[in-house]
Amino acid sequence: MLLVAGVVAPLIAFAWAVASWLLAEQRQAAVLRMEAVAGALALDLDHELESALTLLETLAASEGLARGQLQDLRREALVMLQSRPLWSAVILSDAAGRPLMNTAAPMGAPPPGSRGLALLEAVRRSEGPVFSDLFVGSAQRRPLLAVAVPLRHRVFQGALSMTIPAETIEQRLGALALAGVIPAGWVALVADGDGTIVARSPGGEAGGGRTTVIAPPAAGAGVTVQSLDGVAMRAVARRSRLAGWTVHCLAPPEVIDGRPGATRWRLLGFGLMALAVSLGWAALFAWRRPEVAAPVLADAAPGAVPDPGVVKGGARQGMVEHQLREAWGEAQAAQQEAEQANRAKTAFLAAASHDLRQPAQSLVLFAELLKTKLRGHPDAHIVDSLLDSADTLNRTLNGLLDISRIDAGFVRTDPEHVALAPLIDELRREFAEPAAARGLRLRAVACGVTVRTDPVLLARLLRHLVENALAFTERGGLLIGCRRHGAHVRLDVVDSGRGIPPEQIEAIFEAFVRLDIPDQLPSDRDRPQGSGLGLAIVRRLAAALGHRLEVASTVGRGTRVSIGLPLAAPRPDLSGAVGGEGTEILPPLRQPGLLLVIEDKLYVRTAMTSVLSEWGFEVVEAASGREAVRLLAGRCPDLIVADQRLHDSESGDAAIRVVRAACGEGVPAVIVGADSSPAMRAAAREAGATLLGKPVSLHELRKVIRKELHRG
Repeated sequence: MLLVAGVVAPLIAFAWAVASWLLAEQRQAAVLRMEAVAGALALDLDHELESALTLLETLAASEGLARGQLQDLRREALVMLQSRPLWSAVILSDAAGRPLMNTAAPMGAPPPGSRGLALLEAVRRSEGPVFSDLFVGSAQRRPLLAVAVPLRHRVFQGALSMTIPAETIEQRLGALALAGVIPAGWVALVADGDGTIVARSPGGEAGGGRTTVIAPPAAGAGVTVQSLDGVAMRAVARRSRLAGWTVHCLAPPEVIDGRPGATRWRLLGFGLMALAVSLGWAALFAWRRPEVAAPVLADAAPGAVPDPGVVKGGARQGMVEHQLREAWGEAQAAQQEAEQANRAKTAFLAAASHDLRQPAQSLVLFAELLKTKLRGHPDAHIVDSLLDSADTLNRTLNGLLDISRIDAGFVRTDPEHVALAPLIDELRREFAEPAAARGLRLRAVACGVTVRTDPVLLARLLRHLVENALAFTERGGLLIGCRRHGAHVRLDVVDSGRGIPPEQIEAIFEAFVRLDIPDQLPSDRDRPQGSGLGLAIVRRLAAALGHRLEVASTVGRGTRVSIGLPLAAPRPDLSGAVGGEGTEILPPLRQPGLLLVIEDKLYVRTAMTSVLSEWGFEVVEAASGREAVRLLAGRCPDLIVADQRLHDSESGDAAIRVVRAACGEGVPAVIVGADSSPAMRAAAREAGATLLGKPVSLHELRKVIRKELHRG
């Protein structure tokens, strides 16, 4: 009996200790999981807020706001909101809090409610972004949260804000619950700075009414007890690092506390059962082999010790939990670094497209001017090599910038009705001479249909296709044409090149990928092969436009690349339109006139002025619109050539308006720049100017100048 008691008592103590340890580990694991869920939701919320702030900063630096063109700002805001589905509206308010532009309502909508005005008052006192508590918007008439940034523009003082409906946050939480991010029976909710519940996920038990306010977490608080709908629940909270909003993760008490009594008695019962079985086997063994059992029983000690494996297992689990915490911290740090890198990339691309193309533009102008000066000189071939190098540099630079802008979401589409016949004819005119220089025949088949697309982006896509076909076709020629298929039209670029093996068709659309041709002749290797970026840009542009891209190729016979375009009803005013450029044959100029060049970079201005002077024009050069009016000294130019971005946030169309205010609205104008976004094209159309992309060739510049002078 003493032997049994000596064995059972330590066993009971050991079972009780193991049960307590298991309960503590269960509680710690549940707390860690709740903290992970709350932290992930807070991180997701901060990511949305970071995106909203980036969008607001981009709009605050937009050309539409700088010019005071609220319609342009509204259009840019609506385009950007398409990429942030959770956010519902962008609102521009003046220094007094009056709304000037609200994308959720017509222009001149009534001001927001009192809480919205309190937000604007806080913005005026702040130097950074401000986040609101829950309020009901007067235009949207539903509960909203808002983030606002102050505007300290030299032209405009006020605030720019974005709203996010409470219902969309609730839908987001519901989707996360369905995906299993929020476990069944748990509840996640978002509260504003006052503790008002903004949104909550479905789940939890029904209690005595729906809770609308939750207590904010105390500093350093871990697991707390919160009452939700009359039911006591365990809660973990994480505050947004940007706003005063809080994410709460609530779980039933048994998730944290478990059922300690049941667990201990269950473990004890299993232990006693195991002990009874062991004693039964021991008694049987002793009855049958007493000479062996006696020494064993004599050596048995009444004090049992835990299995070292259990202790090692607990230490191993602690190490795993420590590693998980470290991994979570590293993931959060990596997320912050990625967001900072994305903001830096956005700022870089906003400036790079213009600033990097400026020296490229001057290089092209100076090289072509030098070629004109050295025509007939024995060393003229050196200039030809310089021009080829400059052309390769420009194509590579444009390709890299275009791919970066597309991948960063900077390229926006502006679909309209486009007649394909003028566009195809323009491509034929543009590439006929390069094709003839390579001994190739370029044929274009008339296509009298109208499609719905962005004319500028489609023209850029087709130019890349034709350039690629020319680069990889040694003999024969090219064909540009279209075929109608029901409600769509297939626009084809066909070449008679070497063709592409089926297994390599997908690879040609990757950046910097060029196919290896084993039997390529040495003379063919000297032919220009492109930068390896053209087809990568084609795929991205087709995806941005929503057009289907198709490739059919036969090795040894050639390749067909096709774009599927939606048909549109023809319009009479599109009979000669080519997305902003005409194709009519212009008579030669009778007499060069006075041209005004507005460009803030001295080296680009000098190159442009030298070229125009070489063509016989009288040129007045200036760095801004006001300086141009002063230097003209009462004269009026026959044409204005202005850069898109000038010093002190002055835009090219703004400088054109300054000159026209002094000389009249009938002065034709050309804007040269790197930005061909819908907003910039709309600004050029509003100014009645032709938009040229940098770097512009002399052939294209001469053609546009002739066209504008004849129009004037």
